[in-house]
Amino acid sequence: MARVWLQAHLDEGVTCPCCGQHAQRYRWSLYSTAIRALLLYRRLGGPSFEWVHTNELKELGHKGQGDANRLAAWALAESQGRREDGGKSGYWRVKPLGQEFIEGRKIPKYVFIYDGKVERFDTSTWVTIYDRMGHDFNWRDHMRGEGD
Repeated sequence: MARVWLQAHLDEGVTCPCCGQHAQRYRWSLYSTAIRALLLYRRLGGPSFEWVHTNELKELGHKGQGDANRLAAWALAESQGRREDGGKSGYWRVKPLGQEFIEGRKIPKYVFIYDGKVERFDTSTWVTIYDRMGHDFNWRDHMRGEGD
């Protein structure tokens, strides 16, 4: 009964009647800062999708926080995982779908996140990189370091 009630109220955010923690379903969109991170991961990782540490993006002036996790929600990039001590590795790379998105493939505009995991996509609206970055956007310029 509590689970059904909780699920019905996640969009507005509620206190769980069982554990007392805040529970909420979030609707994320893919914003331009995250797309710039994707482009930097692609440029630095090269055509073979090598692993890139987030500090390398910061060295190029990227200031986004949580961008890699947002990219992972759409399966555009992936994390190398955790270090032996349990901490995050900080290494990410572009996935094939990420490259396809860079080249113009459509993806759902919104994803629903609950408890830190992708719950589902809202497939009523699809977008391309050009919809999110502007139609005069040229990803090849970004690959050459000219569009940052």
